[in-house]
Amino acid sequence: MSKVKNSQVKNFPLGSNDRVKVQNVTSFAIPAGAIMAVQGLSPTGVLKVGSAASQSPTGLTSRELFVCDYDLPSGRISDAAVPWKVITGLDTSEARVVGVPIYLNESLPLGDGTFSYLFEGCGKGQARKIGIVLEKDATDGSILLAPQMFGTFDERYERSQSVVFPGDSTAFSITMKQPPHTMLLDVGICQSGNLSISSSGNLTLIVESSAGAADICASTNLISSATSSPAGSVSSVLGGSCFEGAANMSFLSSFPRMNVGPDTRDVIFRANGTSNITGELQCFMKYVPMEGSVSTQRKITISA
Repeated sequence: MSKVKNSQVKNFPLGSNDRVKVQNVTSFAIPAGAIMAVQGLSPTGVLKVGSAASQSPTGLTSRELFVCDYDLPSGRISDAAVPWKVITGLDTSEARVVGVPIYLNESLPLGDGTFSYLFEGCGKGQARKIGIVLEKDATDGSILLAPQMFGTFDERYERSQSVVFPGDSTAFSITMKQPPHTMLLDVGICQSGNLSISSSGNLTLIVESSAGAADICASTNLISSATSSPAGSVSSVLGGSCFEGAANMSFLSSFPRMNVGPDTRDVIFRANGTSNITGELQCFMKYVPMEGSVSTQRKITISA
């Protein structure tokens, strides 16, 4: 295995290997404490960076994010990029508790050097988590920014236990729990084993927040009477359907997919058939943490 010598790593000054030499290729200064996203490599081998935002291409897709350690003027080349940074003297009083995640804001910093981060979600379906709150205080609050420690998005999957139909079942109901302050992104069902119906009548699936409400997803046909569907078949809102029934699941427009809390919310998967169902099924859901309404998002503001 080849080895890399220190002298070969030109963008890491000896004795300070946690710093990275970068060039600010934006038209405005990047303030200390802002998150920078890698946008390419200069002809001289220096990483080109710009401010990252959750709705920008770099903020959404780039996993190479750094924290700006000190103010970096437009066009300047410097070793201002660091993988993590603790920032103190902030107003973090709107954080629910110490330890809540911090996300990128929707907008780029303005020319006056201000930059802000959001607590518990950024109002987008895809949020970029970049740190946590260390101290909750109106004047002496502190945060840890460490974007490389977290994945690109903070979407979370949960799955239920498998349900086995021995051949004489006609229906089942599985209840999962959507946490408070989260937005539901997807629900679905998959086959762990072959599924078949040996008599007349289809197998349908309804997703609801309470028994009989049918308010999350309307009835969806999974497989038709006297047919079968192979193991590995999946039906979900985002992924479509590869069940024999071929009916796509969809969220009902009237259902509020964000659980504003403070308690968990039931997500009930209810399958209805007629008789003689054989096979194995498993339900799942995907959600992303949020906080409050999009119009009243809690945030931290950092000024140059």
